[in-house]
Amino acid sequence: MALRTIDAAVVQKNSLRVNGLLSKLVSLEEQLASLKLQRKVQSSRPHHHQRSRSRSKSRRRYNPQGRYCFYHFRFGKKCLPGRKFWLFVKDRETGCQFLVDSGADVSILPWTKTKGECQASQYKLYAANGTEIPTYGLKILTLDLCLRRPFQWPFIIAKVKRGIIGADFLQKFQLLIDLHNRKLIDGVTNLSIKGEVATIQESNDLSTVNRASKYFNLLKLYPDLTKPNLVNRVVKHGVKHHILTTGQPVYSKARQLAPDKSKLAKQEFQFMLDNDIIRPSKSQWASLLHLVNKQDGTLRPCGDYRRLNAQTIPDRYPPIAEEDKEKTAITTPFGLYVFNTMSFGLRNAPSTFQRFITEVLYGLDFVFPYLDDVLVASSTEQEHSEHLKMLFERFQQYGFRINVSKSVMGAAQVEYLGFLITAECSRPLPEKVQAIINYKLPETIHDLRTFLDMINFYRRYLKDAAKTQAPLHELLRGAKKKDHRKVHWTDDTRRSFEKCKTDLAEAALLSFTKSGLPLSLCTDASDFAVGEVLQQLENEGWKPIAFYSKKLNETQTRFQIFQLIHGLAHPGIKSTVKLMTEKYVWSDIKKQVRVWAKACIRCQKCKVSRHTKSKLGEFEQPDERFSVVHIDLIGKLPPSEGMQYCLTCIDRFSCWMEAIPIPEITAEIVERAFYEKWICKFGVPAKLVTDQGRQFEAELFRSIAAICGAKVAHTTSYHPQCNGKVERLHRTFKDAIDITSIKLPGEFFDPPTINMDPQNFVAKLQQHMAELKPLKSPSNRKQNIFVHKDLKSCSHVFIRIDKVKKALEPPYEGPYTVQKKYDKYFTILIKDKAVNTL
Repeated sequence: MALRTIDAAVVQKNSLRVNGLLSKLVSLEEQLASLKLQRKVQSSRPHHHQRSRSRSKSRRRYNPQGRYCFYHFRFGKKCLPGRKFWLFVKDRETGCQFLVDSGADVSILPWTKTKGECQASQYKLYAANGTEIPTYGLKILTLDLCLRRPFQWPFIIAKVKRGIIGADFLQKFQLLIDLHNRKLIDGVTNLSIKGEVATIQESNDLSTVNRASKYFNLLKLYPDLTKPNLVNRVVKHGVKHHILTTGQPVYSKARQLAPDKSKLAKQEFQFMLDNDIIRPSKSQWASLLHLVNKQDGTLRPCGDYRRLNAQTIPDRYPPIAEEDKEKTAITTPFGLYVFNTMSFGLRNAPSTFQRFITEVLYGLDFVFPYLDDVLVASSTEQEHSEHLKMLFERFQQYGFRINVSKSVMGAAQVEYLGFLITAECSRPLPEKVQAIINYKLPETIHDLRTFLDMINFYRRYLKDAAKTQAPLHELLRGAKKKDHRKVHWTDDTRRSFEKCKTDLAEAALLSFTKSGLPLSLCTDASDFAVGEVLQQLENEGWKPIAFYSKKLNETQTRFQIFQLIHGLAHPGIKSTVKLMTEKYVWSDIKKQVRVWAKACIRCQKCKVSRHTKSKLGEFEQPDERFSVVHIDLIGKLPPSEGMQYCLTCIDRFSCWMEAIPIPEITAEIVERAFYEKWICKFGVPAKLVTDQGRQFEAELFRSIAAICGAKVAHTTSYHPQCNGKVERLHRTFKDAIDITSIKLPGEFFDPPTINMDPQNFVAKLQQHMAELKPLKSPSNRKQNIFVHKDLKSCSHVFIRIDKVKKALEPPYEGPYTVQKKYDKYFTILIKDKAVNTL
């Protein structure tokens, strides 16, 4: 092996020496041919023996510096280029002759050698004069050059006259050129073949970079950047793609391919195998082979990784890690292979590449990367060249390559992601805008949704877009994802459709944010949409930076800004005003927030610092006994002889009371007990005072009272104090029952010790009873009277809950509508029922 290495080095050294001598010989022959041609041209011209004027002073006929001879000094610009010698080799399989050119960046196959229709590809080649040479994709050829080994290589199909074996082919297979001996030497096996040396007039200097470009010399400093990415390269970075999965390995059976596709796929896999892009595997993972059609008509093999991606843990923010390569296995009819490098279709591939490109361009503040696109912003051409040089050095350091056919350098404006970006502003691409303007009236819901998606791509350039598109979005209400129902157009929706096109045609130019300039944010809101525009003050004028608008859904239309802020903790009026003014600005905001804070329902129900307390009312004093009677019910009591309740009655004039035991508290039993035990004894009262119990509200009780001529007065709801006469009796009555031990039989009254005449006793009793007058009950406590000033004019009120409340239960409930107002109570509506309450 050492000997072969030395021989190859010696041959290479001799080859370089021979090439140098041969180039000198070629240069001399060119000069000689040029001199002969010029002499022939001069001898063919007619001679004029007569001169029209005297001969001028003789001029210098040679170069004073001695760099050129007389002929080249005088006629050098008219000299024709000389012929060059080239080495040709022939493929034994196809009989095609290839030019061996170490100056060509890539290997070329003439488009006439391909079968079928050729389609334009992304590769670009340029001739020496800057003319672009059309290309038609790639084709993998296996050449047999009689060197006892096959040479499989992708050739670029181009519109040229002859095939070319370029520097990429020679470098890959270690082939050496020996023009002196007309040989092509294999540096691996030391075998050689004898080719043909011929001369050609036209230039074969093909390049992947346009020589007319201002940045040609800069790109030539980094030749590895512009070479097409045809084979695997040496990895110059440490970034690896990891595939974290859950569950068991997924496996799929090989998918059968059409004969033509199978042949192409097998050829492509063999090429990737030879260049260490893939390797054979026995992995438990296996994904289907998927062939993707490129724009140039060729096929790109990749994996159908949908099942693998379903088990891959997503990465939120390159070679593949060795432990994860088995997961990229692709099953084909001709074997199972895994990728050594990151392939198409993997779930987290974009995140890995974005992380990698961010690492590569770290510290270059003038660069803006987005996946595999890199934007370079510069102020001047000189600065742009410096920026590109720094960027190219970073790319070469990490082993990147540039797709020259897709690159734009030194441009005043660029088209990127559907936008036209200039130094001052950005705007939609005119051809995209024209395509949307020419869009016909959608016939189905699906077509309408497509139109809205297209026009909303430029939404940030449209003012009041949500307002304009609102009628169109109403047509989509309740529609499914792919709904092909017909659209029922109205005059309003048609105007909205045309207005969307007009707004896009007249879209504003959006400026870029510049540091140091004041910004202004103008916002607006309506019942169905919100909008805003961000502006900056430049040259004494406001220029828009971005528009924003959004149509509100049904839930959002019910949002209230005040409730969103005040409803967080229901602070006081001052705190609410402070919170609102910190985030929002409009006229009279403080005044309006104060009014809203006072009107907050939750605050009025829970945060009551002073309760309403009116002056105690006074009953009108009755003029005679048993004219006003207070009645109520007690129970449920311990049963005695089937009786569990008591109907209590008390006369307001004489305070005479009756406790009538009853078994149930139905309206019929209560009415019968009152009639038998009170009316039959004391007569029919003029007025009955009761609470709002069901028994006293029943129609039966009301009917009997009306027949007897008694007026029924009900107390207000949840306010037993109004019937205080009988309520106080209940307290005394219950205490007496609780603490008194009754023995039966027993005596309740002591026998009288004074003997009186019954007739005189009755007469005196009647006299005394006639002279009795009811006394006003004195009040033993000071009354804190408070009645809110708005209580007399309000339309709704809250009711205080005096019962035992649960934790965090508000002390008031409501609001309820006021039907009628009285001095001591209101008639309000509770569940569509009129109720009297204080």
